[in-house]
Amino acid sequence: MMRLLLLILALTLLIPGGCPAPTTACDGDAAAAAIDTDGDGTPDCDDGCPDDPAKTSPGSCGCGLSEADSDGDSLADCLDLTGTWQGQLTCTRTESLGSTTGTPVSETVTFEITFGDDGAPAAVTILGFTGAPDQVAALNAVGESATQDSANGSLTVNQTATITSRTATGTRIEIGISIDYQATGGVLSQEGSGTQTIVAEVSGGVLTYTAEADYSVEQSSGPINLDTGEMIRCTGTLSRV
Repeated sequence: MMRLLLLILALTLLIPGGCPAPTTACDGDAAAAAIDTDGDGTPDCDDGCPDDPAKTSPGSCGCGLSEADSDGDSLADCLDLTGTWQGQLTCTRTESLGSTTGTPVSETVTFEITFGDDGAPAAVTILGFTGAPDQVAALNAVGESATQDSANGSLTVNQTATITSRTATGTRIEIGISIDYQATGGVLSQEGSGTQTIVAEVSGGVLTYTAEADYSVEQSSGPINLDTGEMIRCTGTLSRV
């Protein structure tokens, strides 16, 4: 009986009125409770985003970023691939002749890519081999192919790109591509293949884009045959427009 009375007494002291008293991070500190940096009515000591008047917690996107979902797909815009993205990519090309690797050469290019509501790109950019134009093709499903004929100086280039793999979530997509490459002009001919991987991932309202291509091409001019290659890597961050 004595233990039961002690238990009832303890509960009465700890839970006045039968409910626990609410607690906040500001409890017992009146000075802290008076500080509201962003003026949103929530003191900093209780505000998960003390510098963002629109939010009191980071949510999915983090402080300073809206949780808006423009297309109503239950994925906040800050984490959604959908839309058109633009920005600058740094592209580095490294050529090789046999076992000898050349000096990497870098350039900055302006780039744009659009993703549909399903997260698939409207088109992919295939990085061209040694001066050949990049191939822009409306490919996104495994097994789809596209062929492009173009000119590279005196060479006529024929290139076919095929999607070999594709994995995607709402925030990230990775695409694998195989490339068949041929070029002819005068006494010079080129024949070979390549692979390319594209990875695009959005976080905090910014898209990180990386494309890496690796070519192996035999070049022939009369009796001379040379095994050449090129590795290309383009990467950068893009903003939604």
